Amino acid sequence: MTLSTPAAAKQNYSPAKVIEGMKANNHNLRIIVEHRGNFSQDCPENSICAINATGNAGIEAVEIDVRESADGT
Repeated sequence: MTLSTPAAAKQNYSPAKVIEGMKANNHNLRIIVEHRGNFSQDCPENSICAINATGNAGIEAVEIDVRESADGT
């Protein structure tokens, strides 16, 4: 999936940078992660819409809890 991000965010967006940053033992490093995506009334949490809204806001990472439902999906 490709996020539609503002030009400035696209220029600096790097999933590899986020992953490496999360591995770093650096107490000065701050990574902003949007839990369940940038959701709103028109854009439900944990949705593709929320993930795209996160990228559009310039946030580089989304954390979503994935669980199997009772019907196996």
